[in-house]
Amino acid sequence: MKVPILITGSHRSGSTWVGRILSTSPNTHFVGEPFNPTHGKHCPKVPIKHWFHAVTPDEEKLFRLYLSHRMGRSYHPCFVSSTQGMRWSTYYRHLEGYGKCLLRHTLDRQPVIKDPIALFSAPWFSAQFKARVVILIRHPAAFISSLKKVNWTFSFDQFLRQPELIESRLAYFQDEIKTYANSSPDLIEQGILLWRIFHYTIAQYQVEHPDWVFVRHEDLSRSPLTEFESLFQQLNLPFTSEVKDRVVDYNKPRLSKQQEHSHHQLYRDSQANIWAWRSFLSLKEIDQIQAGVADIAPQFYSENDWFPNFQGS
Repeated sequence: MKVPILITGSHRSGSTWVGRILSTSPNTHFVGEPFNPTHGKHCPKVPIKHWFHAVTPDEEKLFRLYLSHRMGRSYHPCFVSSTQGMRWSTYYRHLEGYGKCLLRHTLDRQPVIKDPIALFSAPWFSAQFKARVVILIRHPAAFISSLKKVNWTFSFDQFLRQPELIESRLAYFQDEIKTYANSSPDLIEQGILLWRIFHYTIAQYQVEHPDWVFVRHEDLSRSPLTEFESLFQQLNLPFTSEVKDRVVDYNKPRLSKQQEHSHHQLYRDSQANIWAWRSFLSLKEIDQIQAGVADIAPQFYSENDWFPNFQGS
């Protein structure tokens, strides 16, 4: 069995973009967000109970079975349960999934798993499946700007429901998490705490897992061909001419609204995307964000990443 590749980091960090490009390499297949808890709405045996679920020792057996299914290595018992009372559309979807699972198992394709929600389970996943891990890092203002655009809020109670995660990873933020879980901070303040939590964890991973690949979203956007070729080499994936063409295609300026919203084509003007947050956030919000992340951001971004000399940027 080929080892899986996990693409994680904070959400809104380009994991879909990176995962789709990596999965254009021969003999790979894309797997989207197995740690997303909404999957449990359709199957009570899906073990994901929280957003950003961290796997605990007593859950390991269930998670191994579930994730093996999601990667196409086995089939989860939820999808071979009784068909009595099942609507035809649901039965067909399950049957299609079972066929894809068998195909991937037979062809031994390498899973490329895009899942920022798996960030806190990345060490467990890496150890269990001998996975290669890619951690994406994104500028705090860009991350929060992206949250603001789609108005994504977060319930910090999702962390409090995981006491082992708080104790092992997030003790530094425990008081803030409790305060935010019991109040309604604005989206900018939520984003600041989320970015700090995620990137504090990422900084720990850099020390604990030097064999993992850590890459900034901005570096990929600034030099997509060079940086993606390097990423492919680090992951032992062939950077074919077809892959090169796809990288160029994905990172051109959008040509139409149809391409912009296409589920299958991730067109983006990667150069313009680096600094898009400066036209969406106010100067007051940028100052608020920079001050709010000052304890962690300097590990990833310099002053010039906040107030650049735009000549040549």
